[in-house]
Amino acid sequence: MGKRVPIELNGVTYPTKKAAAEAIRKILYGREKYCPLTGDDHDLLLSLLARHIDYAEKAGVGISHFEIRDNKVNGGTTTGFWVVRTDGTAVDFSYRWALESRHRTLVEDIAGAARHAIYPYLHEAKRALFAEQSNNDNLMQCEVSGRWCAFAEMHVDHAPPTIFQSVLHAWIASERLKGNEPSTDWIHQHGADGLVTEFATSAIAKSFVDFHNTLTAATRSLRLVDADRHRRLKGQHRPKVKAPLVLSSATTGVVPAINRG
Repeated sequence: MGKRVPIELNGVTYPTKKAAAEAIRKILYGREKYCPLTGDDHDLLLSLLARHIDYAEKAGVGISHFEIRDNKVNGGTTTGFWVVRTDGTAVDFSYRWALESRHRTLVEDIAGAARHAIYPYLHEAKRALFAEQSNNDNLMQCEVSGRWCAFAEMHVDHAPPTIFQSVLHAWIASERLKGNEPSTDWIHQHGADGLVTEFATSAIAKSFVDFHNTLTAATRSLRLVDADRHRRLKGQHRPKVKAPLVLSSATTGVVPAINRG
């Protein structure tokens, strides 16, 4: 087990990064969007941003205030912090990377591109399975928590042992066997903090998508779960998948025939 490293933000010492992240998320999801954050909220975020490895770039000519805004990523919406500068310009920043106080590794960047590449296939399969499994109230029962959830409340879960990171590392290993060594040439980024990371070519994207979709189909490891329950289950044992998602092929567009029974 790694050593716990305390983090100080705005004069408060948190015993772990997790504890600090929980305090930050209370602001992120507990305050009104598109309004200046004031008082202790402002001071905490100022202290947080000071940890960011690209602080000078984020702060620019000077910080006026912070806001919570929506970010459009992979066809969906996420909530994030934005720095509004004294000249009126604004830029988003990742509180997670500010806490880490480091740049992402190449594999972490490739993971972002991989998630971006499979998003359309996951979303398509999510819609199909939800339509099949939902009731007359347009709710689907989570097989893990038992709660009946709306479409937006469901999360695509890579069930153990075929978790997303395992698939990613297996694909990278397969590319190495072909003589394709991972490099920054595999990806390109746009948006603040590299908010959107994509594969540089359609060939690389197709390679990952087909590998991912074939493997998860064979292992029947994708399912829809209660998003809130999924967050709380992170790192814990999760039961066998009952109703797996079926993904199409990036190359052929064909949905593999998988027996759901």
